[in-house]
Amino acid sequence: MVITTEAQLKQKQKTYKYALFASVVVFMCFAFWQGYSALQVHQRYQQSLMQSVIARISSEYQLLVAANKSVLNEFQQTHRETLSKLYEEGPLARQAEYMEVLRALKEKNENIRLFSIISPARSGVFQHITGDFLPDCKEEIRSTFDNTEQEELFLHRSSKSIHYDLLLPLFDHPGAYFFVAFNVDPIQEMLTKFSLPHQELFLLRNDNIGKIELSSTNEISDNIAGLVMTTDEIEQFSFIEPIENTRWNLAIRLSESYRTQIIKASVTRAVLMTVFFCLILLFVYRLIRRSTSQLIQVRDYLYQQQKYDPLTGAFTQNAFVNQVTRFLSTSNRTDKFLVSFKFAKDVNTSDKDLHEEYYVKHFSSALMTFLGDEYTYGRVNDIILVISSKLGTKRLNHLAEASLKYVEDFNMRYNDNLNIQMVAIPLNEKFSAGLELVRAVCGIQANRQPTPLTVVDADSEEVKQVFEDQYLVQSLSEAIANETLLLYRQAISEVGHEGNSVEQYEVLCRLELDGEIVSPMKFIPLAEQSDLIVSLDKYMFRKSLEKLTESSLQTTLSINLSGKTLTHPNLKTFIEDGFKQYDIAPARITFEVTETYAVTHIDEAKAFISWARALGCQFALDDFGQGVSSFSYLQSLPISKLKIDGCFIKDIHKNTKNRMIVSTMVNLCHQFKLASVAEFVEDEEILTVLRDIGVDYAQGYGIHKPERW
Repeated sequence: MVITTEAQLKQKQKTYKYALFASVVVFMCFAFWQGYSALQVHQRYQQSLMQSVIARISSEYQLLVAANKSVLNEFQQTHRETLSKLYEEGPLARQAEYMEVLRALKEKNENIRLFSIISPARSGVFQHITGDFLPDCKEEIRSTFDNTEQEELFLHRSSKSIHYDLLLPLFDHPGAYFFVAFNVDPIQEMLTKFSLPHQELFLLRNDNIGKIELSSTNEISDNIAGLVMTTDEIEQFSFIEPIENTRWNLAIRLSESYRTQIIKASVTRAVLMTVFFCLILLFVYRLIRRSTSQLIQVRDYLYQQQKYDPLTGAFTQNAFVNQVTRFLSTSNRTDKFLVSFKFAKDVNTSDKDLHEEYYVKHFSSALMTFLGDEYTYGRVNDIILVISSKLGTKRLNHLAEASLKYVEDFNMRYNDNLNIQMVAIPLNEKFSAGLELVRAVCGIQANRQPTPLTVVDADSEEVKQVFEDQYLVQSLSEAIANETLLLYRQAISEVGHEGNSVEQYEVLCRLELDGEIVSPMKFIPLAEQSDLIVSLDKYMFRKSLEKLTESSLQTTLSINLSGKTLTHPNLKTFIEDGFKQYDIAPARITFEVTETYAVTHIDEAKAFISWARALGCQFALDDFGQGVSSFSYLQSLPISKLKIDGCFIKDIHKNTKNRMIVSTMVNLCHQFKLASVAEFVEDEEILTVLRDIGVDYAQGYGIHKPERW
């Protein structure tokens, strides 16, 4: 597991904080841009609506004017004589006659206000009845005479009314015009009718900037006075379009309240989206912050676990090595020692580790109380280590006496038989690093029998052997990792059929180091001490299955498993996966486990052997007879073979006692229906004796020397 430093975790948290802030800014910009885009889309939609409205109003206006002109022409046609008579009478026309014609005209169009006839002299012939024309009316009359037709229609205002005029040529009287004034109600109704919600429609004069003719927002009475807009107000219009043959521009704008509402809605939506996103990011940030805080706490906890042993409170191996390295580089080494303590007791039970931890905990507590805080303590497995600038020869002897006294008192108090082993190494110039020194003292402790106090010189053969062993373990670890460990095999032959083709082998391993083959008798014990044996056993199992895929289907293999491997948590899964991966039948594999482990760990051994037999594997008890008297255990262990230890075989042709022992073992095997296998069969003479006794299988140099596989 990689332990990230607190500074790195806090820097990550700070980076997340900046990233979240940047995300908020980006999202805020996006939200407001989206709001602005929505507003633009809405405005374009309104523009299309406005264009449609203007087109409809223009069309409706043209239809209105055309209809009015048609009514007037039709009226002239039907009242030709009456109109001619009135025109000829001129100022002498009577008001009663005029009103009669006006009533007939209003029957055709109720929006007609009055009528007149304009003579070629450009004056109204009924001024004595209608009064003088308004200035706007005179202007429009003048324009019509100048252009020979009415081209620029516009509204005329008086103090009480507002109207528009139509001038048509008078029938039968060239140069004269039939003049009719109309109310603006139909035009006002158009503006109101086609004004969509939130829109304001205006008729503006195009020759008098800012002057309002009509508006959908005002009543006609409000428009009589003629409102005038400022330039800024005119710029607010979204759409302005001229109407043909008039002095009008039809203008449309969104109402101020609606514009404000649209902008407010866009801004509100953007703000809400931003707030919602910020809340989500804040929640994520709080989770990250909480996770980071927890990681810091876990890191601190793991750091403490890596630095301090939870059982004793002493430094762990790596932390103590660092302390020793610092001590070697800063302190005076003269008459200074690194001292180690290890307990020894015969405990042949599965809870041996619990006994060791019990002693380590109690002794380390007493030791720390006795020496105090001026000493540095460490723990490596079941070894307690102490180093200090005050730990000289005199203090070392005093410490040894006190430790022995503690053990004696402990044994007396608890009726125990605990022994203590002390090893001290002088801190001379040979050691430049704490790792070398710690490895040396721990290696010596592992190889020694209990003694009160041993001071080992750094140049001793014992220290040299420790470093050689450590080099061997390191080389073995690299060979397993790089898959350069050599595979050997040795035949197991059926006694009495030695000439037949051999199909049974025991898989062996060899280590090539500096061009030489290292015997397993050297590195197997070291592998068991360093816990490397589990990796070694798994390597041998996997490589054996790989080799079986290249062998005949009749070939079977025996593979050794150490006690530590049998209790490894994932061993069963590893074995099952191996059989599946290489498609090997479990019946072609026989596992071998030593008698010593099986007897001293009877429950664990029985459970694993039962599982392996159920899977289809065979099981052999190796080195039988080397350990404790174990005949009684054979009935409870579901094994299929018994391998008799070589110490009984190698001189069986000379040693009568060994011959009797082996004979007893073979008879016992037959009674338990077990196959017997004799190891260390070196020559034909030994094989003859084994054949006479009735041994089933033989293995050794006399049968087949181990060969590279």
